[in-house]
Amino acid sequence: LAPKSGRVSIDGHDVTNARPARRARRGLARTYQRLELFTSLTVRDNIQVAGEIRNSWSRRGRINVAAETDRTIELVGLGDVADRDVSELPTGRARVVEVARALMTQPKVLLLDEPASGQTEQETEAFGRLLRQLVDERHLAICLVEHDVGLVMGTCEHIHVLDYGQVIASGTPDQV
Repeated sequence: LAPKSGRVSIDGHDVTNARPARRARRGLARTYQRLELFTSLTVRDNIQVAGEIRNSWSRRGRINVAAETDRTIELVGLGDVADRDVSELPTGRARVVEVARALMTQPKVLLLDEPASGQTEQETEAFGRLLRQLVDERHLAICLVEHDVGLVMGTCEHIHVLDYGQVIASGTPDQV
């Protein structure tokens, strides 16, 4: 939806009304509330597809897709299932595949829409640790839209609480 007010920028570049491909080229990647994976492909192939697409439009230079896929699989802890069909994975692991696929575009900002949806408590805890690792090691900005208060409070540095689009609280987890 087009915003009614405000501006969205990435590194000073206005992407408010930009098409998704332009936003991606500027460094924005996202996942969806509903799993959006290629269910007929393996975990590795799902991740590799994003690297191939990135190489087709990136102005930041080409990546070695196979090598970057292997690094990303290792980073997110999917080595034990890399060659399995994604349709065989439990929801929590499938969510990690989505994040890995998004990482293949080498984003600066990662938007996650309800990633804890369908995850067990243990999967959500592991997912939160992965997000902190991505922030700490890759200096990635993550915008997390989530109802799981435990994940939000245990993962986020700054929180905005919305009620029907209105900010009702904002600050650190302790402040909120």
